[in-house]
Amino acid sequence: YPRGCNHLGYKYEKGDGVPPNPQRAVEFYRKACEEDSAYGCTNLGVMYENGNGVPPDPKKAVELYRKACKDDYPRGCTNLGVMYENGDGVPPDPKKAVELYRKACNGGYATACGNL
Repeated sequence: YPRGCNHLGYKYEKGDGVPPNPQRAVEFYRKACEEDSAYGCTNLGVMYENGNGVPPDPKKAVELYRKACKDDYPRGCTNLGVMYENGDGVPPDPKKAVELYRKACNGGYATACGNL
């Protein structure tokens, strides 16, 4: 059940009810993402972006955010927009960032609207 894997990853990431273990969080987020959970892909992307439980890898983060955004997950689109805005893992592309923020804002994600 991908949603359960994502939630368990979150518990391990934050140390909520279990000792914090970023490597275990990555395992559960990866499993959720492999089962087509946009939430899991986005959370796994954040782990790669920040180097939490895995070595930092902005290109991998972009790949994961892109997968989540294709599934119309607004937070994934927003995170991908930030990567394009800042040129992390991709060449800077302000127009692409605006396009992604707009998509996420239209999807109801307030952070994207603020970024836009």
